[in-house]
Amino acid sequence: AIITMVTTQSGVIIVSKILDLESIGFYSLGVSLSMLPILIASPVVLAAFPRLAELVALNEFQKLKEMYFSVIEIVGVLSIPIGVILIIFTPEILLFWTGLDEISESLINVTRLLLLGQILQVSTVVPYYLLLANGNVRLTLMLGISSIALIIPMQVYCVQTFGLEGAGLGWLLLNIITIGPYVFFVHKDYMPAGLLRWAKNSLLLPATISFCFSLLGLAIQRNNGSSLLQIVIILSVWFLSVALLIIINKSLRNKCHSLLTRKRKKYVGNI
Repeated sequence: AIITMVTTQSGVIIVSKILDLESIGFYSLGVSLSMLPILIASPVVLAAFPRLAELVALNEFQKLKEMYFSVIEIVGVLSIPIGVILIIFTPEILLFWTGLDEISESLINVTRLLLLGQILQVSTVVPYYLLLANGNVRLTLMLGISSIALIIPMQVYCVQTFGLEGAGLGWLLLNIITIGPYVFFVHKDYMPAGLLRWAKNSLLLPATISFCFSLLGLAIQRNNGSSLLQIVIILSVWFLSVALLIIINKSLRNKCHSLLTRKRKKYVGNI
């Protein structure tokens, strides 16, 4: 918990020491918005963790593998499109959220950089709980210590060089540097031959699909100035991204069909 607090709050402290009060407010606003993808992912993984731990204890590797990638797919579908959409529509969302007449370019840029870093963070949530299920905290502890050693000098340099945007850049660079080795060793030790499947379902596929729909929505939105219509377009982009990801994923499609079937039977039974 201490390591997480240091890595996430270091930017606020560094910005407060180097930049002005307005920059602190902008950075805090960007951090708040960038936390949304991880806030969506966390309850899903927490709900799945007891089952992951149980399957590890029972040495049921095949069932563990199915459960692990199922959770990855769900987290990828729910969280990554949100992050991508927030990046593409950052100005519109900040204007709607804050009620301001104008948003500074530095706030937009730092929010996008923070969101990119958080998207990478979201992709590690399920591997992290796989480690916990196996009773391994050493790798996570090593990652945390390395992150602290890197994040402070990196953010100091980036903020001094690039201003407010540097705080977001430092956070993004930290994740780019540390996450690759982390997930590599997790899969090497506990989920062999699963690295490419993780990359596809937790990042590449949901990010690509939501990015394409976001660009389409952005093109439509630019011809319409209404704030209400902009929100409708953003929600439509999210819905279409999630729907297509479910349709092309047989496992998720079957889960949704089973869930709807149970709900329908329950509804009919109550009539």
